[in-house]
Amino acid sequence: MSGTGQPSTATKGTGQLRLLEGDKRRPEWDLDDQTRQIGLQGIAAVRETLRRAHPPEPIRKAS
Repeated sequence: MSGTGQPSTATKGTGQLRLLEGDKRRPEWDLDDQTRQIGLQGIAAVRETLRRAHPPEPIRKAS
């Protein structure tokens, strides 16, 4: 329930978050090109690490 007494969108079973209304972009949230490039390189490195990772061995129960 939200503060208005109405069910929130999460309880309505929509499965996705709603975007907030309005065009009130905050300039401090804009990333410069260098920061964006560093972030993309980090994401690429993590994806490559995950691609190379082997799944763990299944846990076997003692008999």
